Amino acid sequence: MKTEKQEKENVLIGQFIHTLNPQTGDIALQGVVVGTPEPEWYYVQLFSWIDGEPTQRILVPFKDMTAWLFYKNQDCMIFSWEYGMAWQIHKKCEHKEEQKQQKGK
Repeated sequence: MKTEKQEKENVLIGQFIHTLNPQTGDIALQGVVVGTPEPEWYYVQLFSWIDGEPTQRILVPFKDMTAWLFYKNQDCMIFSWEYGMAWQIHKKCEHKEEQKQQKGK
């Protein structure tokens, strides 16, 4: 029988994600949480930005996931990238980068 803690940890499995770059705050990676080999650690299947196909799997501690964006399915993740929060974050970071470049000229 699963403990309450195990049930809470497993709620992330199947969630689609966008990660944030800690230096820039921009969207960095996209993927889906696929498993938890032990408490507080998760396997994440990453997807290519070019064609959306799976690339590699990474092992991530929960503490590094707290600023990620989570979605209930792939359609929600894609919508967020095209129109929602992920798009807003990306455009804001892109604008900041353009401002830095203009100041450097």
